[in-house]
Amino acid sequence: MNQNQQKAEQIGSLLRKKRHLIGLTQSELAQQIGVHRQTLASLELGKNVSSHLLISVVAHLDVSFDLLAVKSNQVEVTSYPQTSREDVGIYQLSDKFDYPYDSSNPGRLPDDVLIMKVLKRLRFADIVRLCKRFGVERIDQEIKSDFYDDVRDDLLEIMETIHEAYASIAASKNRVISGDL
Repeated sequence: MNQNQQKAEQIGSLLRKKRHLIGLTQSELAQQIGVHRQTLASLELGKNVSSHLLISVVAHLDVSFDLLAVKSNQVEVTSYPQTSREDVGIYQLSDKFDYPYDSSNPGRLPDDVLIMKVLKRLRFADIVRLCKRFGVERIDQEIKSDFYDDVRDDLLEIMETIHEAYASIAASKNRVISGDL
């Protein structure tokens, strides 16, 4: 089994544990997010599914990207409070990139060069980190450059998913503030 498959299975297992922790069956969660139960089962088994499904499940179960990005994924879901929707601030995305973009010049890569390297690599978690570090608006503007013509469609799809996740987080925060939870 290759490392990516192993990570996919670890993420699936983490999501399954979280689903069990909040007391949902696969059928119930699938119905709530608008997918077939078998599609959700495939995600939990680490099979190839769309990033949109992953974002939907992660947002619905309120699992952080930081928790998904942990290399060993040894953190147990049960060690986090069950009131995670109310405690949105608990989970923070790590600033550390998954790929060594600045290996030739550690810590001294100009921002524009770092942005270019990350966007060209198309690594979802690292693009999320760029958005956190530089702002979604700056990354949206950067993607409009002719330099990204060859990967623009993929970048737009990734950014659409990031925008959906940010909107989901904002909606959760608004429900907490207004007391709807």
